[in-house]
Amino acid sequence: MKMTLFFLLALFPLILPLPVHAQYETFCYYYNNQLVISLNRPAYEGINDNRSEDVKLDYVTRYIYLANPFAAKDFLNNQKLLDMDSARTGSTLKPQAMALQDLYTLMNRDWNPGQFNELNKSLINRIGKDKPLHSSGLVSPDTVIIWLKTYLSTRYGDYNSEKMLTVKKAVRDWTTVFGSVKTIRFAWSNPNPKYGDYVTIQASEWTEKSLLERNAIIKAFHRYNIYLVKNGNNSLAEYCENEDEKHFSFEEMDQKWEHGVRTGKRSAMMTSGQGQQLASMDHNADNSALLNNYFDGTVSRSEHELKMWDANRDSDNRELFSRDNRELAASMLKTSILKELNGTTAGNRLKDNFRIEIAYCDKGYSELKPDGTIVLDEEIIQQYMRLRGFTAASMIKDASQMQELAKYMSPIVVYESARREQDVWAKANNKYKPRTQEDEIDARSLEALYFNEKSRTDSRFAYIFVNAENYSRYAAKRMENAASYTQGRKMFADNVRMECSNLPTISSSTSGLLAGVNKELERRKALSAGERENEFSFITYAEVCYMTPDEIMSSLRDIQEGALVMLSDSLNSGAYEEYNRNAISATRNNFNNIGKTKANESNAGMHSSRVIKEIPPMP
Repeated sequence: MKMTLFFLLALFPLILPLPVHAQYETFCYYYNNQLVISLNRPAYEGINDNRSEDVKLDYVTRYIYLANPFAAKDFLNNQKLLDMDSARTGSTLKPQAMALQDLYTLMNRDWNPGQFNELNKSLINRIGKDKPLHSSGLVSPDTVIIWLKTYLSTRYGDYNSEKMLTVKKAVRDWTTVFGSVKTIRFAWSNPNPKYGDYVTIQASEWTEKSLLERNAIIKAFHRYNIYLVKNGNNSLAEYCENEDEKHFSFEEMDQKWEHGVRTGKRSAMMTSGQGQQLASMDHNADNSALLNNYFDGTVSRSEHELKMWDANRDSDNRELFSRDNRELAASMLKTSILKELNGTTAGNRLKDNFRIEIAYCDKGYSELKPDGTIVLDEEIIQQYMRLRGFTAASMIKDASQMQELAKYMSPIVVYESARREQDVWAKANNKYKPRTQEDEIDARSLEALYFNEKSRTDSRFAYIFVNAENYSRYAAKRMENAASYTQGRKMFADNVRMECSNLPTISSSTSGLLAGVNKELERRKALSAGERENEFSFITYAEVCYMTPDEIMSSLRDIQEGALVMLSDSLNSGAYEEYNRNAISATRNNFNNIGKTKANESNAGMHSSRVIKEIPPMP
């Protein structure tokens, strides 16, 4: 039977330096849909010897195609080899090496057991068709397990059973998710048993599913499964995150409910029997009658509970801006926010020639338009109005209410202003800049600098966030970000990367684009004159700069050749990496200069249970 070679995969040790001669590289391939592993290639020994540059390049090339990250690192750190490779026709070695080093860095992070969904998002950007790692054998999510298990778990022990379980959950390993069953049945929407509206998936089909497909199937199965799977204490719900960034989930509300019971925050007017009932109940339909009694006034509510539910209820008409009032409020809010930024280190760095709009954002608390306009989410503003008892009309009339809202919204304006600076730099230098994790580290660093400085110099600012933290996800996120920044450069960056795992790194984004652009340029070089005449490309470089990496990859044949060359030069220049490093370092230096304190001494790092007694209560 003819063997079909789908991929070669080098499995590598995590500890440097590698022992020479004593170990062997492991590579594997698919034969009749079965994974075959073979140990017969000498381990990678490095290139620090007297071999010629040509021999060294051929040597590292073989091991990069076998997914060896140490060969990738040696190649990327050797300018002579980089120059030699760039002169080779049709070479995609650099993007592959960048992708391998990026993956190695990713898997070296301290992923804790609860962060498997974040790791899942990170791997979605790296594993799959049309990704540089595909050429090195990492063609499916399951290859990541083989890659880690063969070397990092059994040989060196760096990936213990707990860490490996985190990876298995991240790649949605069949046995880890569904247990011992071989078949699952589910429906994409609410099924009608009469018509058999369900889909059947066999365990043997799982290998061919991408991470995006696996995630979609798990969510659908969790909601509309035909046959429930009993899998010990494991629940499919843990793979289906709450995607609402603006409101606390029901589970989080339950936790706050329980916290209120245990900390004695229930109303003293409740009878002991009512208190016992409430302490033993959850938010579900079976308890709806008692819950309704409790929250419709039959049972008195505490201030804590009122705020919790007010923050997460729908707004009424008094809290909605009219069209004219919305524009007026945005103008007034900008003026008030500039007052808050004035005199702060972050405020001095930012330009004040920006516009603010108030509108509903699909996701998140704010958006940055291509023209640099900062959009503040109206729902978050309404939520704060509900917490404070403000109305749209009262905020327009009362300057003190508008100034209080400005304090509340100013951190996210700093964040978006930092993102705006990134775009301004890219346009001024004619560079292509996709949105990456490094962008987030830069923007969130500046926001954290502002928050920490402001909380030390403005007691009312600190009080607003401390008192809103338990009721508003927005406020909680601002405090978490500021507290994380006080933990140090590396820990903060790791936290941001994990939280923004759905975004690519500069390295992974660049490697993928370079591979696609170089391949397209080589294809065009091979065309005859007649074939060239039959092709039409119309997208300019200026238009490319507004496109996402996915849009570029799907439109390569439509992009003008000169634009492709300029894009390749931009990606290869490393200019944005340098800009990003300098911006992050400048913010950290500014933070150190304002008097860094230990995290547990910072207002921003305080737990919500702490009370700032010297700050008078807000009216």
